Amino acid sequence: MDKLDNPDNQDKQIQEEQVKLDKLDKLQLYTELYDFYGPVLTEKQNICFSMHYLEDMSFSEIGTVLGVTPQAIADQLRRTIGILQNYEDKLGFIKSHHERQTKIGKIIKLLMEVQ
Repeated sequence: MDKLDNPDNQDKQIQEEQVKLDKLDKLQLYTELYDFYGPVLTEKQNICFSMHYLEDMSFSEIGTVLGVTPQAIADQLRRTIGILQNYEDKLGFIKSHHERQTKIGKIIKLLMEVQ
């Protein structure tokens, strides 16, 4: 029996793929939050976010560069994500942007049908 034919292996593979998708979804969400609300962050928050999420550096690597512990970086990023999410919860710029993009897509589709 091939590894892929085994239901347990299939379940494990599906779970691993879901974890990868979840990570990609989170990365997309975090970078979108950063695109909209990044300018309100402090310099230190911007540096940590950029190094980890945009330059793909580990907590240890960032800690070494900044002279702090990996745990301090993890804590900083957790607070930074919280701040970004809080701005979105209160202001809703990303939600509004998505709604506008959906409406624009529908308008374009209707215009293409008219032509």
